[in-house]
Amino acid sequence: MTIKKIIFIFILTLCIIPNCVFAFCPSSTLQEYKEYARNTNIKYSLINKDVLEGNYRLTFRNLNYNIYAKIKNTDITYKNEDEENENAIATNDAIYKGGSSITIDYYTIDGLCPNDVIYTVKLNIPKYNIYYDTDTCSGITNYEYCNEYVFTDMNYDELKNRIDEYRESHEIEKVIEEEDNLKDMLPIIIGGSIALVIIIVIICIIINKRKKKYDDWSV
Repeated sequence: MTIKKIIFIFILTLCIIPNCVFAFCPSSTLQEYKEYARNTNIKYSLINKDVLEGNYRLTFRNLNYNIYAKIKNTDITYKNEDEENENAIATNDAIYKGGSSITIDYYTIDGLCPNDVIYTVKLNIPKYNIYYDTDTCSGITNYEYCNEYVFTDMNYDELKNRIDEYRESHEIEKVIEEEDNLKDMLPIIIGGSIALVIIIVIICIIINKRKKKYDDWSV
């Protein structure tokens, strides 16, 4: 056997072996791992609201033991270490800034499957609203930008201007609503006043008649 044949067989073997190995990873199994990734529940929790826009940590729930999550372009991973509990919580000490956007890639630890990304999700982390529960948002807590957490690209000055504009328009609408309510009540008020005057007149007439009758008896 010539050296060329040996090299050819060697290269061919390198090409065939990975395909043979990954052939043991059925598409149905890979699809199952993707479903595991889709069903993962990601929660963010505020750990420091004294920092501008807030600092957050992530918690992964329902992260199947056969997969793990990795923050794209970082070494930060989340893994369920409890093989017996598919609902175990996976955490990490990594801190994320409010208002940031991160991409999460999912991989499988199954050695029979390719070490490729099986599922990707993008997560937007909200900003902590420094105007929440302050006089700025007093009375308009139902406004979307007065929630404790807000999803917006606006800086805090722009956010406050938007809240002030809403408050101003809200107060104008409130005045108009009160005026409309007064107009609706006006017929009732007028009718009630007329009825009250009539009742008073009738009472006065009755009193005068009785007084006159009493005076006639006295004579």
